[in-house]
Amino acid sequence: IDVDADPTGTTFTWQINSATNVQIAGGATSGTSTTGNIDLQLNLTDPLVAGSISFDVTPINGNCTGATMTNVASITVNPIPGTPIGLLQDEVCSEETTNLTISAFPNIAGTMLEWVVLESQNVTGATPGTGLAPIQIQDVLVNTSDVQGYVKYRVTTKLGDCEGGFTDYIIFVDPLPKPVLLDGHICVNQATGTTYQSYILNTQLNNPNYTYDWFVFNTATSTFDPIAGATGSTYEVTTAGEYQVIVTNTLTGCIGESSATVIEVFPATGFTTTVTDAFTNNATITITVNPVGTGNLVYSIDGGAWQTSNVFTGVEAGVHTVLVSDLEGCTNL
Repeated sequence: IDVDADPTGTTFTWQINSATNVQIAGGATSGTSTTGNIDLQLNLTDPLVAGSISFDVTPINGNCTGATMTNVASITVNPIPGTPIGLLQDEVCSEETTNLTISAFPNIAGTMLEWVVLESQNVTGATPGTGLAPIQIQDVLVNTSDVQGYVKYRVTTKLGDCEGGFTDYIIFVDPLPKPVLLDGHICVNQATGTTYQSYILNTQLNNPNYTYDWFVFNTATSTFDPIAGATGSTYEVTTAGEYQVIVTNTLTGCIGESSATVIEVFPATGFTTTVTDAFTNNATITITVNPVGTGNLVYSIDGGAWQTSNVFTGVEAGVHTVLVSDLEGCTNL
């Protein structure tokens, strides 16, 4: 405690005005200062409960005594906070929260926990923070690789300006399976409803530790129904619809999913040709497809390059072969 010494040569006597759960080391309750600095070591009588103390200070200059300053220098004395406690290691899947619960021992009222990210490998989402003990670190951790990553937090206890111990915690973050299904189509005879060309949904995964569950969307219930017997990394689709696969890593329990839509494509089934300027070396052939089907039609003559236009110009005299197909591969005329 610094007290201004004015005039020069002033000394001070002090004594405790009030004290709650605080005592002066050595048991002193009063004393004298010749410098204006009252330097005391304060101890808590109960080390787990904060306390306070204040003083009365009287200035003396020679035989002259000044007015006593009462209840001055009120000081709060905080306990040294405990050490963070909690599960030192845990393991989660990518995109899950840490759910890291941390308390302090002893857990003194008002203890704050402050944490920083010491290390991080193949993981994003970890952030520093602070909170009143006990707390939960609820970072959403994302593994950015195909191997296990981790985050190391360091948590420190604080109470007022008093700093306690620290503890390090490691969260291992397992990657999710990453199936990638692509939208596709099946070829269906419009007249009979028969599928004559199926579509293969491929997860593009081959990990032996993965299991696969396939589902198809039920429009009546707006839910995905499981497909019985579909347990492979691929699935052959013969009926249009929305499909989903859930892939589980049996070692980590982490799950990834993907979905795709498969549509029906009806082929074109016939066409006619119209030739103008026939028997010349500058004929024009116009192709009329009927019915046109639902694919994206393309045309070729004599095995040449495919084109989207149904008109060929500058055709030489002679016999020619016209081909009609679609980009979906369902039409072949």
